[in-house]
Amino acid sequence: MATIYMFLYTLLISTIFADATLRKSRKYIKSKIWEYASPTNVCYSRHIAGAYKAMKLMCEDIECEDDGTECKNERKVVAYKWRNDECDANGDLPYSIDTFHPKDKGNYPFNCFEDEEIENGTVANPNEYTTPYMVVRLRYATVVETVINETTGETEETCIPRENDRFYRSFAAITDVCHLGWKKVDGKDTPYWYMAHCNLGNDTDGDGEIDIIGGFRVQKFTQYGCKEGTEIIGQDPNDEDISWPVYQANGCRNKKWLDKYWYTEVTECTHPKYNIGGVDQYN
Repeated sequence: MATIYMFLYTLLISTIFADATLRKSRKYIKSKIWEYASPTNVCYSRHIAGAYKAMKLMCEDIECEDDGTECKNERKVVAYKWRNDECDANGDLPYSIDTFHPKDKGNYPFNCFEDEEIENGTVANPNEYTTPYMVVRLRYATVVETVINETTGETEETCIPRENDRFYRSFAAITDVCHLGWKKVDGKDTPYWYMAHCNLGNDTDGDGEIDIIGGFRVQKFTQYGCKEGTEIIGQDPNDEDISWPVYQANGCRNKKWLDKYWYTEVTECTHPKYNIGGVDQYN
């Protein structure tokens, strides 16, 4: 147990130090209705039928139409896509480019300015900011029966990633920041606020067993700022299939989605939280 406490103490100190030296970035882009906001300058990939593709979202200045100079008061989000799994790490050129302009913010709200740029009109140094985020990977899974007691023949169902599967998808989401998302309630757009947290899981005592299971949690709130006392706990009042907070441990959920079982894994987590609790998965 002493090893676990030392690990958590070290993690706490390092997190405090990082937060003390770097400010939390305000940059993001999201779908109006989605619970998650996507970070900029983060590469994430997918693998379909043997082909890799990767994407990175970037904030860029908008060129003025009159003389081609950069407009400092407006920025756009550009989605670059590559036919590899590392984006531009090896100097490859993107095969596709999609652009989100300020006029698109109605359906895809985004922010490409830090607070100091809005308040003072200065250009922020990106090295002074950090973006807490996670990357989550989804793969097809298979449910198998495993004998857990050879004497009695007792078995249990275990969900594992499908072997030799040439398919996965991944997405990146900002954590530890409260973001607005809209849902239809009685035909009207209704505001809710969401916050995600993550961890990678750890073998804290080095015995080869995971002591802290990796995963992610999403909370839903009724008021701006995701303040204490405004969180929705239990069944969603507008969706009987969802119970909040939503927690997904690394592994499989114990129900199908799109008629398949899925293996979910947090592959990157910059600011881990180890008290996000809850398990909704196969053993």
